[in-house]
Amino acid sequence: HLYRAHCASPMAAGQPIYSAGSPQQPCGMIANAAPAPAGGHDALAIIQESFAAAGNLQLGDPGGVAIAVAPVGPPSATP
Repeated sequence: HLYRAHCASPMAAGQPIYSAGSPQQPCGMIANAAPAPAGGHDALAIIQESFAAAGNLQLGDPGGVAIAVAPVGPPSATP
């Protein structure tokens, strides 16, 4: 599933995302990223839904920098 991600550290497309609950293999990947206007960095990420719901996600490797995620909602209808 597609999620918005936020992290204090820079993120780059292709970086793996790990879950503390299953550190043996990535549970997702950064699709694209950019500096956030209010500080830190924002990204779109593809993450397995069960791991995103559980939280405790790390960027790059198990035990890496923590990232926060939120689901991406459907696009707004425009007349």
